[in-house]
Amino acid sequence: MPGEADQTLVDRVIFDELCNGIVSTASRQAYRRVVAASPDADGVIFGCTEIGMLLDADSCGKPVFDNLRLHVAAALDFALGTS
Repeated sequence: MPGEADQTLVDRVIFDELCNGIVSTASRQAYRRVVAASPDADGVIFGCTEIGMLLDADSCGKPVFDNLRLHVAAALDFALGTS
């Protein structure tokens, strides 16, 4: 789990940038740094749907649980009756 300063950074980027359609290289690099700062983590949870605008599984170097993709897949399974 990121430290307090990194949590503040993550929130700021989500609400001040991503929610307003702003995707910056600086924020992408900052998010990669936050992920890299937790080398013992088994994976990365994209708990906000907008995080996928900055990161993907390749950029994290560990398993990613993308909230948006997981919800879409579950909704599709439900709609198709395959769940």
